[in-house]
Amino acid sequence: MDKHSDSEENYFTEEHFLTVCTDLFMAGADTTSNTLEFAILFMALNPDVQRKVQEEIEIIFGDRLPSLNFKNVMPYTEATTLEILRHSCTIPVTGRCPMADFHINGAPVMKDSLIAINIYGIHYSKKIWTDPELFRPERFLCPDGKIINRDKIMPFGHGKRKCLGESTSRNTFFLFFVSMLQKFSFQLSPKYPAPSLQQVCGLSRAPKPFSVSILKR
Repeated sequence: MDKHSDSEENYFTEEHFLTVCTDLFMAGADTTSNTLEFAILFMALNPDVQRKVQEEIEIIFGDRLPSLNFKNVMPYTEATTLEILRHSCTIPVTGRCPMADFHINGAPVMKDSLIAINIYGIHYSKKIWTDPELFRPERFLCPDGKIINRDKIMPFGHGKRKCLGESTSRNTFFLFFVSMLQKFSFQLSPKYPAPSLQQVCGLSRAPKPFSVSILKR
């Protein structure tokens, strides 16, 4: 970049480089930590779900270190992570810019206009989910235990412009989640008010600050 710093025709400048670094850091750190906060919150609020996940972890791993190699034989845990991603929806809106004029439902949409895709609306739509407000991992499981409805949520966006780190983020979240529940249980604390399901919106959505009891297993 120093070699070309005097050129006015730079396509990739130092400012671009810093912006990309910031995007990668914020997208990977902020959203993952907020999703883990939601995971702790929903486990404390849904002890039956937490217990089922822990039972599956004990069967598959016991005291061994969790591994992604066994992710496909942990359907209830996978369904629970999908339900957490649906509820948390850390990035509630994403943007698109059409490359040509078109019409949708009779309304004109002009080239280069900004289109906001309401991911939150999809995750909580009663046209898609019969009980969107409930935390119910079973909505992602069919009777034989296979994962279903995975394509009905889009926490990482959709299409060619979806999050580049989706695979890494999903795997990281799975490992953190399994590791936490392998070693700890999360319970509501009688010393503090019950946690609120209302969220705080910033660069990404996060739960309001809450307190829970953490018990070592």
